[in-house]
Amino acid sequence: ILRVTPEGHADSLWRSPDSPILAMRYDLDSDTILVSAGKEGRLYRVDMRGEHMLLLTPEQKQALRNVYDSFIS
Repeated sequence: ILRVTPEGHADSLWRSPDSPILAMRYDLDSDTILVSAGKEGRLYRVDMRGEHMLLLTPEQKQALRNVYDSFIS
């Protein structure tokens, strides 16, 4: 995930330990990004310092949209 400044400079915010990144969603309330990545569909929360937390490794090997919605609500 790249962070782009208002001046147009880009730097790396976070590199997923699993690839590819399948989906991302910004959570305004916590100022974090939810990221689904890898063939296992793991769900991570990434903060603006690049720190991450593994939230979920689903039993189904595919991330579904309602998984995101349950973490946002």
